[in-house]
Amino acid sequence: MSFLFKPLIFTACLLLAAGAQAATDRIALVIGVADYQYLPPLENTRNDAVAMADTLEGIGFDVSLALDPGTSEMEQLLDDFAFRSEVADLALVYFAGHGIEVQGENFLIPADAKVASNRDVQRQSLSLKQLLGAVDRARKMRIVILDSCRDNPLGDSIALEQSSEQTTQTTETTRGGGGMAPADPDRGTLVAFAAKDGQVALDGSGSNS
Repeated sequence: MSFLFKPLIFTACLLLAAGAQAATDRIALVIGVADYQYLPPLENTRNDAVAMADTLEGIGFDVSLALDPGTSEMEQLLDDFAFRSEVADLALVYFAGHGIEVQGENFLIPADAKVASNRDVQRQSLSLKQLLGAVDRARKMRIVILDSCRDNPLGDSIALEQSSEQTTQTTETTRGGGGMAPADPDRGTLVAFAAKDGQVALDGSGSNS
């Protein structure tokens, strides 16, 4: 199941999940990327990740928080989380940062990715499939939350100048130079997006998005 999350709906889902599981059987991996080395930085993704981690811990999740990880670190985090999810009833992954769709597949961009083309994205980023694989072994429920844009103005190649130019034309930074494709997860798995298909997710003008 995939859906567009709004604060009240999402909070209700988390509370429902919290009530359905024993505290020791709920785990979460929360990732926030703001300090990009080669892409326009984001202001509030770290703040959002910290707030999400605090919220999840408050309702009994065992949370691992990662801020500004690079490609290899993100891969290792997902591998470790996949191992832990085997003995969890509920596994949740949250990502806030730049995201893009390439050839119908969703990719989440790490802090150190140097992407100038779709091929670079595929080689240096993590796919939604990898995030789904990290939660796939949880025994009862699996949740993946993508707090990234869902537009795709870049075509077959990424022009970094265009991404920067687009940023200066809006009052708020958007979370990605490209978008998120629709997800089709297995039964018992929920994928939530921060924006409608084809739309941007604003980074926010305050301390959070």
